[in-house]
Amino acid sequence: MRYALRHWSGLIVFLDDGRVEMDTNVVECAIRPIPMTRKAALFAGSDGGAHHWAIAMTLIQTANLNGVEPMAYLTDVLERIVSGRAKAHELQSLLPWNWREPSRSHVALAATMIHNLEQAERLMDRLGAALPIPARLTREIQMTLRQQRGVTLPANCSVTWISYAGDDGGIVCRLEAAAETAEAVFASITHLRFDPRLPVTREIVAYQKHRVKRLRLQPQ
Repeated sequence: MRYALRHWSGLIVFLDDGRVEMDTNVVECAIRPIPMTRKAALFAGSDGGAHHWAIAMTLIQTANLNGVEPMAYLTDVLERIVSGRAKAHELQSLLPWNWREPSRSHVALAATMIHNLEQAERLMDRLGAALPIPARLTREIQMTLRQQRGVTLPANCSVTWISYAGDDGGIVCRLEAAAETAEAVFASITHLRFDPRLPVTREIVAYQKHRVKRLRLQPQ
């Protein structure tokens, strides 16, 4: 009785605020699985690892409490943040109690993203280690350079620098010919052809085919 009287103000909060449960059963059920992994958590590797584990568990259980499927929630939220679709002032909308499952149109758009990011990153690493790389310009890119920039570049050149310009730009290359041009010339790797005997050519061709196919699926 003394315990109840000492905590009376807290015990009757649920009468004034409908969001508060009468008991802590919901919280207790949510944290019950955690002791089962307590020993595993001791081997998080570092304080930072344990901190991130706690954040992940908090997000998962908060999603469950709000009737949100955790995997769908985390997949969508992480994709929005990484892709830049979610701006800094919009992060409040990504909290589990504000989150709304993306519409089918958004899912369809995500399905038509141009790049396989893992494939692009792996290719960037391989290309960077192989520079400079002999390449050959397609007729289309030669004509574009000549018409739009007034640059005449021979078909045979070398890729001396690469950069990833995101999903829209893809892998961009700096091109140099035997006779140096007055300005730097940049082109998408999609418009270049490479010697099939080079170790990286097979990966480049796979990337080019994937990008061209995805570009055709993009809404005009």
